[in-house]
Amino acid sequence: MMRYGRAFALFLLLMVLAGPVAAADLSGVVYSQGAPVASQTITVEGKGDIKTDANGRYKIDLPPGNYTLIVRGKQFPVTVPAGGTTKDIRF
Repeated sequence: MMRYGRAFALFLLLMVLAGPVAAADLSGVVYSQGAPVASQTITVEGKGDIKTDANGRYKIDLPPGNYTLIVRGKQFPVTVPAGGTTKDIRF
């Protein structure tokens, strides 16, 4: 029984030391024929939808990892590192 208590204590210690996974910024601009596109819907697969602002810019906080952005039915893969990244989309 003592062995399980120690294992559980070690597990809790590791969880505290690891801390929560910080979100990283994914941002960019959507362009069509060289001009920024306002109010364009971007689907982040598995995370939901966001819209570009009046200047075609978007920003979302995501845990680091690999994602697929879907804009106008086209897929754009992106890797978000811990420090965040920028992904412009051009049509």
